[in-house]
Amino acid sequence: MKIALVSRYYNKHQGIPHDVAELAEQFAEQHEVHVFTQHWQDADDRVIYHRVPGLDTDHYLNELFFFLLSGLILRFYQFDVINYHDPCFHPGGIFTCHAFPEAGVRIMEDYCQNNDVGVPPSFFKPFKRLFPVSNYNMAPGRATQVIAVSKFLKSEIKTLLQRESSAIQVLPNGVDLNKFNRTSVALYRAPLRAQHGIDNDDFVVLFVGYYHLRKGLQFLVRALTELEDKRIKVLVVGEDTSAKAMIEHIIDEHGLRNRVVFAGSQKDVHRYFSVGDVLALPSLYEPFGNVVLEAMACGLPPIISAHTGASDIVVHRRSGVFIQDPTNIERLASEIATLSNNPETLKHLSENAQSAAKAYSWGAVADQTLNILKKTVGETVNAC
Repeated sequence: MKIALVSRYYNKHQGIPHDVAELAEQFAEQHEVHVFTQHWQDADDRVIYHRVPGLDTDHYLNELFFFLLSGLILRFYQFDVINYHDPCFHPGGIFTCHAFPEAGVRIMEDYCQNNDVGVPPSFFKPFKRLFPVSNYNMAPGRATQVIAVSKFLKSEIKTLLQRESSAIQVLPNGVDLNKFNRTSVALYRAPLRAQHGIDNDDFVVLFVGYYHLRKGLQFLVRALTELEDKRIKVLVVGEDTSAKAMIEHIIDEHGLRNRVVFAGSQKDVHRYFSVGDVLALPSLYEPFGNVVLEAMACGLPPIISAHTGASDIVVHRRSGVFIQDPTNIERLASEIATLSNNPETLKHLSENAQSAAKAYSWGAVADQTLNILKKTVGETVNAC
């Protein structure tokens, strides 16, 4: 097949761009693959890249520009199937939905209005202006098929856009098992702990990601106030300047400077999974959460909220832990304490988590995605 993948960015260190890069490499083993993008890194010689001109800004107008221009450019090419990972002004094709911005923005806007977090209402206006754009490919009659990365996301699409269930396939993201595995623990655990002032006997709760407020870092930091064991520390990998003042205030207010460690943004983030004992992602809204799968592959049991799409692949108290309400600080602290005080339970969850992650290699996910693409191509041909 001749396949086009459409994504505003393409690289191996960000969420959606990373997913697209992995799929492109897997598809290129047997098919002709073209990628339409504004910026690409970590290129593969087997993939053909097409630069879509863009504005030199992260302003929402750049997303609108990509939406319009990529759709127009695609009209000059012939492909068997087009797989969009960002909204694109082009009818038909398959849209892989990694998030539903309208739902996420509304949840965060409500949270910020009801809590003094220092985020003004004007912060959300640009996102709201893009709702029609982000919904375009999922509207009835536009995308031939929608792939949602979780059941949680499929439910949102059905409810908010009235798409039929048959038009929405659920297919989780994958994980690079060659990079995310237990081998890195022996290589990086001791030196990285020493680098960040973490003792060998400390129990480290790892938090990985940007958009700290949406992913619940404020709840995780507050949970430390309920934990008397000073060996329990939080390691934060990833930066969010918009949330920094609020998180710093919580830390200073409760005297937690020695228990919260900031590692900043890291390109080789897989090394940091060796430092942690568990992963925590008490998100208010998380359509999937690649870090959950990456942590599991490295043997870190995840503690996640019920608002996390990756809950599809986690079995409560077998390969991880669910908390229904991420704002329930006492419950979050209790689950952390249970795992820190019970090495056998932690080991049991760790082994099961690692075993479960093996089913989601990028090779396996790419094969399932190809099956959906081929089925869609076949249905289109038969309909002609």
